[in-house]
Amino acid sequence: MAVGYKTLNSGRKPNTPNLITRAMRESLQIVANDYLTILSSETSPDRIKLSLEVLRIILPYILPKFNNSVEIESPVIVSIHQNI
Repeated sequence: MAVGYKTLNSGRKPNTPNLITRAMRESLQIVANDYLTILSSETSPDRIKLSLEVLRIILPYILPKFNNSVEIESPVIVSIHQNI
């Protein structure tokens, strides 16, 4: 653990963007777009599962985090139709 004191001029200035975070987010967006393209044209269940798993892992780093306290008044019904 470092011992010392914090100077007044340490760190980024207010409202200065974190360039590394921005670069990482842009790279992850490219990867996510690639996996979405693969997902839209893939028929193999294993590749679809892998693509969904990768997207599940990287999307929290791309999308902003929202408050999870959303109340739903009626049930949500999702239908998935698969054309084979």
